[in-house]
Amino acid sequence: MTSILMQHILFVVFLLLTSTIFALLEIQIEGKNGWAGKLPTWRKAVNQRGLLGFVVDPNQPRTGYHTYLWAFIFAISHFVFLLTPWDIQKEIYVLSYYVLLTAVEDFLWFVFNPYYGLKKFKKGEIPWHTNWFLGVPRTYWINYPLGIIFYLIGSGVI
Repeated sequence: MTSILMQHILFVVFLLLTSTIFALLEIQIEGKNGWAGKLPTWRKAVNQRGLLGFVVDPNQPRTGYHTYLWAFIFAISHFVFLLTPWDIQKEIYVLSYYVLLTAVEDFLWFVFNPYYGLKKFKKGEIPWHTNWFLGVPRTYWINYPLGIIFYLIGSGVI
């Protein structure tokens, strides 16, 4: 097997492993009350007319829990730059991991959560995912392609 192919396989395996662990941790924290529904955290409505209102579900409030959780993951995923010099291609590679981790974890949260499962992964069953397109939350149509494009650029495929 070529080293390039092995790099792609290792990325996907690591992404699935860490996304699974992340999803299982969040299930322990949130239980059936997704989107930090019962956590003692601040909430702020999203400006539906701004860019953030397009990229995220405008009906999902920003929460302190998610803000600091994602900031932590973003920071920790950049640890590699303490060991190797920064360059734009590596940064895009790291960003691909971050975007895909948060997207894959979100889906796996439903897969593994005993209060949801795939049967309830649909519009109307998940109060914090209100904008759906072709059977999945609209944000997936942004995050998955963006993460894949970042990966292809960051890994040197394109």
